[in-house]
Amino acid sequence: DPEARKKQLQDIIAATKSTPKAKSSQNKAPKIDTKLISFELNKQGKSIADIATERNFTVHTIEGHLAHYISKNELSVTDFLTEETVEKVLAASKKLDTKNFGELKSFLGSEVSYGEIKMALASVSANAD
Repeated sequence: DPEARKKQLQDIIAATKSTPKAKSSQNKAPKIDTKLISFELNKQGKSIADIATERNFTVHTIEGHLAHYISKNELSVTDFLTEETVEKVLAASKKLDTKNFGELKSFLGSEVSYGEIKMALASVSANAD
């Protein structure tokens, strides 16, 4: 009977509309500040490489996490880089009039990593406060 089938479909549609969907946000774990974990491990004396291995991240990622704390003046850039490296990055940034990582990396070549550039530039924002 087509009428009975139609009624059955309408009942199914009505039932699915009135059933509240579980909110996915209720099932999510609380967001953990991943930078803070790297910061705490560094404070425990672990090297960037050790933190990267332990957390299953790249060295570059951990350098970025720690650069955040350098920019907030909670870590010193010289804990990670020599003054010479910092000066080299800052001089290149001034000469090229840029803070663009790609441009600085191209200019500096293999002698300085992206992470080192990020940390050196972060030290400028820390000192600007």
